[in-house]
Amino acid sequence: DKAEQVLNCMKKTGVKPNIITYNTFMGACARAEGNEETRRRAFSLVLAAFSELQAIGLRPDGYTWPAIWQACQCHLDINADLPKINSLFDITVKNGAFNELLFNSVRGFLPPSYLQKKLNRKDDVRTLTVHDLPAEWTRNVKLGRVKDPTKKKSKA
Repeated sequence: DKAEQVLNCMKKTGVKPNIITYNTFMGACARAEGNEETRRRAFSLVLAAFSELQAIGLRPDGYTWPAIWQACQCHLDINADLPKINSLFDITVKNGAFNELLFNSVRGFLPPSYLQKKLNRKDDVRTLTVHDLPAEWTRNVKLGRVKDPTKKKSKA
């Protein structure tokens, strides 16, 4: 409630929220506690904030997606809310937003069978890294270099 009050107060007084404001707001909503109704409302606020930030021309960044998925993990049920989860997953892929932080978060929330189906793989997806994902999933993020395990560090 307090995060929502701050965001609304900013808008009423003419202070334009930026991406950091929205990410912080969504993170606060993700950590909301309470009964099922409270958690569902918190998740709805996250989705509304996500729509709003895009409507005013802000672009989701590397912190936006993990905040959204944190809310998903904290407030949705993997079975009962599967249509919402599927939709959110498809939007995330469409945005090419899977960085290492997000992939680890999503992989921790979604059952391995879900990711196996999405990746069309039968092997253990828990051992995959962000570099193993389809290029479409990561096209809008900077990925670090893959470490070559055959190279030894040289001492200078």
